[in-house]
Amino acid sequence: MTPVSPHTLNTRSIVFQSEDTITVEIGQGNMPGIAEANVSFDGDAYISVGAGDRIIVERAKKQTNIIKISDISFLEVLRQKMTDH
Repeated sequence: MTPVSPHTLNTRSIVFQSEDTITVEIGQGNMPGIAEANVSFDGDAYISVGAGDRIIVERAKKQTNIIKISDISFLEVLRQKMTDH
């Protein structure tokens, strides 16, 4: 889970165990009449949720296979791109 626009500079992503279930409930907020939030999943799909709505994240029943195309790590590729320019 990665916070977007965190209020502190040292906020990092959190990795959970596969058996964990995470529940996020949208609170009422400080501004009367405004109780809506936008939620993004992997930066792709966005949905609007309101006060009292809950988002439950748990391990999927299906598995997927990941293909590794190169022996070079993502960070090495990024480093090469940054030093080439």
